Amino acid sequence: MNGENGARAQILIVDDVPTNVVVLGNALSDHYDVRFATSGAEAIELANRLPPDLILLDVMMPGMSGHDVHRKLRQNDALRDVPVIFVTADTSADSELEGFRFGAEDYITKPIVVPILLARVKNVLERHRRRRDLELSLSSAEQGLWEWRTKDETVKFNTNWAIPLGYARDEMHPCVMSWQHLVHPDDWPALFAARDAYFSGESGLFDPEIRMRHKDDTFVWMQLHGKAVEYDDKQRPVRLMGTYMNIARRKHAEIELRKRETQLATMIASLQEAVLVLDQTGHITMCHVPQDGSLDFLLPAPVGKLYAAALPIEVARHIDSAIAETRASGRTAQGEFDLLHDEQRRYLTLTVSAMAGSDQNPTGYLAMLQDITPRKQAEEEIRSLAFFDPLTKLPNQRMLRERLRLALDDSARSKRMGALLFL
Repeated sequence: MNGENGARAQILIVDDVPTNVVVLGNALSDHYDVRFATSGAEAIELANRLPPDLILLDVMMPGMSGHDVHRKLRQNDALRDVPVIFVTADTSADSELEGFRFGAEDYITKPIVVPILLARVKNVLERHRRRRDLELSLSSAEQGLWEWRTKDETVKFNTNWAIPLGYARDEMHPCVMSWQHLVHPDDWPALFAARDAYFSGESGLFDPEIRMRHKDDTFVWMQLHGKAVEYDDKQRPVRLMGTYMNIARRKHAEIELRKRETQLATMIASLQEAVLVLDQTGHITMCHVPQDGSLDFLLPAPVGKLYAAALPIEVARHIDSAIAETRASGRTAQGEFDLLHDEQRRYLTLTVSAMAGSDQNPTGYLAMLQDITPRKQAEEEIRSLAFFDPLTKLPNQRMLRERLRLALDDSARSKRMGALLFL
């Protein structure tokens, strides 16, 4: 994600616990330029010296808390618009409400789940970028502008408003009746829900995604961007202005992505192997256990937990070794091991592969475990039938010949005589 002028976005991480700083830094440094502060005072000093594009702020810090730092930032004209994501183990409603009251963009709870962290950071940066773009659009009166007066529910458009929907400027009249005709009937609730969320302060921007009728009589997805430009005496928005843009390609890509995710989930659900996806820190980001119950002893393996704490000790130990082998060789690690569970010997195969990101550096690991106990038992049964009499359970002639062959080979190598004794 790029910041201003195409450069990498600058992120300031504020946490008094060095371990948390390292975890967050490792997760973000591949995509962003990261700086650190271990106290509120240091964070304010660094932010004043070089304003970041985003601040990840721990709530519970000694001395100056995250909320105190946030209030200080909002009092600074140069920093008041820098988006802030709170990182906290406090999930209480009061804590979240205090942060949102002063303009926090989002909350991330501990322990950190790296994919969720990356997604939320990306989303906040993207929303902030869109907000800046919107302000530029509104000031320069670009095409596709609208004005919504909430008291009488009227909508006005500029002369170029119809172009994103495939119409020429003079083909549609910029009036509320045109708006009502264009919006998909099923999307009116979402439109008003987005308005209510913006008015109540739950959202910092009015930006619903709705379907609008194109000139070719199909519905296309449009993204509305708007903000209040006029308030009543109770500081309630009475007039919103904004732009809209065609996001049909993005929506199509999202639909295709959901299809692929569904297909992948279906494929994984049918696997006879247990599948664990681990991030770089060893936390489980996905877990699948086959429905036949063969690997139920791996449960529970909750998402978000360290695999070393969530899995049986013997399993975790072999995953440790396999990951180390994969890191050293750069190749997939495979092997077999056995363990004792419920006083029964279980045999498993383990395959561990590194998951590479766009820069070919590992972003995590894929571990697959399969129960091969039935196969091992069948092999042992075949061996028993081959060398032991099924009635007496005594060694048969085949075993005698096999042992004689081994004894003769040993005698030949050692050049010593031997004898066969029948009792």
